[in-house]
Amino acid sequence: MEPTLPADTITAPVPEIDLIVEDQYHDLVLSDTRYFIAQFPDRRLNSIMEFCTSIGFNPNQTLLFRDFIGRTISQAFFGDELQLQWFKAGQIRNMDYITFRNVQRTEPLVGTIQVIVVDFLEPVPGQNLKAVWKLVPGITLQSVREL
Repeated sequence: MEPTLPADTITAPVPEIDLIVEDQYHDLVLSDTRYFIAQFPDRRLNSIMEFCTSIGFNPNQTLLFRDFIGRTISQAFFGDELQLQWFKAGQIRNMDYITFRNVQRTEPLVGTIQVIVVDFLEPVPGQNLKAVWKLVPGITLQSVREL
């Protein structure tokens, strides 16, 4: 069952993101990517949310912020805010992880899957958000579920 967003969903427009990638991934077929994992060091999510929406992160309304981050990543990679859907979230030590699945990938999962990790940099006033991304090799669905 998919979670339902509250009526007060963040309606701020998603920000522009300058995606930074290593040369070896320039030819990667992004539509083949099954999952995107956004990772945030402690308090980075709060600074991004304040930068983009003037609303600080509220731990009592995590779904709102996960949705906004998912729409932001989806727009940056696919030009469509709705291509990525929240899958799961977790925290390991001082890192928050939010996993989104590509809703266009519906075929059965077999073997390894293509997963991209997105690491947002600290926002700088007057500039677009910046995020570094890379492919995570050798990931299985079980690995994604265990995050």
